Amino acid sequence: MKLEEYLIYPRVKVFVIALFIILFLLVLWIFKGILILFFISLLLAYLIEPLFKTILRFQKNRVISLILSYIIIFVFLGSIGIVLIFGLSNELRSIARHLPIYFENIKNYLDSLQKFLNSFSIPIDIRSSFNGIFLSQEYIQTHPYSLSFSESAKVLKTFFMESVRIGVNVFIVFMVAAFWIIDFENIKNGLLTLFPPDKRQEIIELSTDIDFVLKRIVRGQFLICLINGALTTLALVVLKIQYAILIGVLAGCLSVIPVFGTLSTTLPAVLLGLTQSWIVSLEVVIVILCIHWFESYVLSPKIMGKQAQVHPILIILALVSGEQLFGVEGLILAIPATGVLKAVVMHYLKKAGHLEQEKNS
Repeated sequence: MKLEEYLIYPRVKVFVIALFIILFLLVLWIFKGILILFFISLLLAYLIEPLFKTILRFQKNRVISLILSYIIIFVFLGSIGIVLIFGLSNELRSIARHLPIYFENIKNYLDSLQKFLNSFSIPIDIRSSFNGIFLSQEYIQTHPYSLSFSESAKVLKTFFMESVRIGVNVFIVFMVAAFWIIDFENIKNGLLTLFPPDKRQEIIELSTDIDFVLKRIVRGQFLICLINGALTTLALVVLKIQYAILIGVLAGCLSVIPVFGTLSTTLPAVLLGLTQSWIVSLEVVIVILCIHWFESYVLSPKIMGKQAQVHPILIILALVSGEQLFGVEGLILAIPATGVLKAVVMHYLKKAGHLEQEKNS
């Protein structure tokens, strides 16, 4: 019997699908480093494409338009980087200079909280949760220059090698993104030849759905990160809270990771707020939560649209799975990958008529 004849049996079909999924995940795991770079380059291409198409209206040469797009992006990023470096350097120097005082203030707040919990006989040891922080502070104070020459050389070597690795990866990402932008139609037509002629129209429709969702997610999430960081910085500056730029940059960068990004921003922001007073810390938390509410219920639905939105449970599941499989890169790529999966599922549900039946019922 041929494979098509075996597939009429439901159990055989389920087994074949499960086998393909396992093989697909195995390939992902084996080539995850290369695939992550290519996927990041694709997301970067989605971000650059609007600027590229705008320049292409005036400059018909695609290569020159791409070069101009890259020049504008690098000038923009360089300008923002210079401003942030000057702002962050002052704040980081201030943190380093006042670090012992900040540790002492945080200790006092934790002691007060511990006494409050003890007064109600609540069996929670607050200080033990922060022992690592206090031990690192004591180590820094007692071992200011503890690195030997050989250890310093190892640190510098590691830093140099890591810098080279990151630089090469960034170059590869931008180079592959350039090919995505310039030769996208040729790449798409080449991939279509891998499928039988009678299936190509369906593949075109599916790729159109995926393209629409990815555009909404990638560009929408990038815009949300910028707005989140700017609003957080502006609100903290208005409230005259120290380290507004540092907290704003953290909020903007970590917004690329939904849900967990807000949680990851809140803890360092609260600790920085505690260096001034618990009232300031409370103000910081209120600002972050208000902006998160605005992002979740106003910005995200307006920017991304209903088609690109993903249920919070799926977001958490995707983030946890992405981190376990691919680390930090998995956290960043989890939502776009989930959006692609949702587009595929919705496409075939719509093709099968389930969505229309649901609307009619």
